[in-house]
Amino acid sequence: MLMELFILPIALVALFIIANRGWLQRNALKASLLKYAPLSGMDLLMAFGLMVLGAAVAGKWVGPVDVAQISPLARAKMSLQFQLCTHGMVALYLAIVLRYRNISLSQFGLSFPQGKQWLQGVLALVLGVPLLFGLSAMVVGVSSLLGIPSPKIGHDLLLAIRDAQTWLPLILLLLSTVVFAPLFEEIIFRGLMHNALASLLGTDHRWRVTLIGGGLFALIHVGVAWQTLPALFVLGIMLGWLYERNGSLWPSILMHAGFNAVNITVVLTLLKN
Repeated sequence: MLMELFILPIALVALFIIANRGWLQRNALKASLLKYAPLSGMDLLMAFGLMVLGAAVAGKWVGPVDVAQISPLARAKMSLQFQLCTHGMVALYLAIVLRYRNISLSQFGLSFPQGKQWLQGVLALVLGVPLLFGLSAMVVGVSSLLGIPSPKIGHDLLLAIRDAQTWLPLILLLLSTVVFAPLFEEIIFRGLMHNALASLLGTDHRWRVTLIGGGLFALIHVGVAWQTLPALFVLGIMLGWLYERNGSLWPSILMHAGFNAVNITVVLTLLKN
């Protein structure tokens, strides 16, 4: 409860700064630097299909397991296996599409980042994390008022990090959550799906593309505690907004990695206390 009381005022300050800068206004994305890559609705369907196929392949590879009963090292290996199968299949498909449609890395948003882009990612992280934690605190509070218990840790990988007793599983889990997940999820959700949504909805509807992309990002995380889904939806919107404003995936990757790292830090702090 003390943490919720501490984070809510900071979240309100962050929201005030964001609103005061005009970043929530309808015309905020008119200054977008993103030149949409020619990806289609079929590419969007292929991405989801390959993720489902990859999850099925990973399930066969890993076999039936009770996540609560296996060791942190086994959970780390299982996470990497699922990432390899789901994200890897989509990334391979995307690489083929970019190659044969002559879409450059610069147009896609993966050219070498400039200093300003890193600063945008850091600023978004500094303002976004308190806002997301404040939103989560509000959802947990409402859940408690309704008599619905909320887990202190809402993601299996965070539980595995909490339970890790040696360096090897901890390093593998950190690679999975702070490096691979942000990199591949941003390439897939912001890179592939955001551009594909723009082709379906129209390039003049940047906010609509960003909002629906945030919804898809939350939808793919339905396995976590439901109390975390509103924050994941808003996180997806923030990441899409960063991609639009900068025309680069790197600020989104940086914010995503930072958000995951902060979550891990909170978990380890709770464990210590």
